[in-house]
Amino acid sequence: MFRSRVLVLLFRGLLLLSAFTACYSKQYTQTFVSNSNFDNPERWVGHGVPCAEDSIVFNEDQVVSIFVQTNASIKELYFPLNGEFIFADGVVWSADESLSPCVGDDHGDHVLTYNSDPYNWFDIGNWQGSDENGDELSSKDLLDIEKIPCDFDTAAFPLKQSWMVSMPEDINLHRLVIWNQDFDSATFSNYRTTGRGRYQFTGSGVISAERAICSDVTGCACR
Repeated sequence: MFRSRVLVLLFRGLLLLSAFTACYSKQYTQTFVSNSNFDNPERWVGHGVPCAEDSIVFNEDQVVSIFVQTNASIKELYFPLNGEFIFADGVVWSADESLSPCVGDDHGDHVLTYNSDPYNWFDIGNWQGSDENGDELSSKDLLDIEKIPCDFDTAAFPLKQSWMVSMPEDINLHRLVIWNQDFDSATFSNYRTTGRGRYQFTGSGVISAERAICSDVTGCACR
């Protein structure tokens, strides 16, 4: 009887171990939810998003990729020496105070500095997973390793946003989508040499996106 219980416990232990060592049995889409947009208040140090009469400072040694999707009234602006600003159609920057999106107490004479620190690809807070039906996955149901793109996932960077992402290690994916455009290993490598790509994706890591498929119903481990 004692030996039987030991065997049962051992069997259950093996099942539990396999559940934790497997990555997952389905292919998910992981969407990058952080951004370096101009109107992202988390990026500004000083007084939130710039308003009329504010001075805007980008340190000269900062490298930025910023998507601008709202009009802005700017009193004073110090550009970085290296980077890009992507303006949405119809967006205007001017000294005209009426263009400011801020109202009431948001107006004032402040100096705001843009924080250009890149996001880390492997930070689980930067991603939101969804299943094959497009339904968002609950983070409480996932292991940490499942909260970033794995070998068999699609990593998606949505339209009308920009990013500065550090890739300190090599990354294996099923598929990579940037602004609704598919990239494989070769085309993404070329993209990183363009004016836009070299600001958005930094670090020594290389992305391999070769449409890998997990055929094991119990799940496949991330490499």
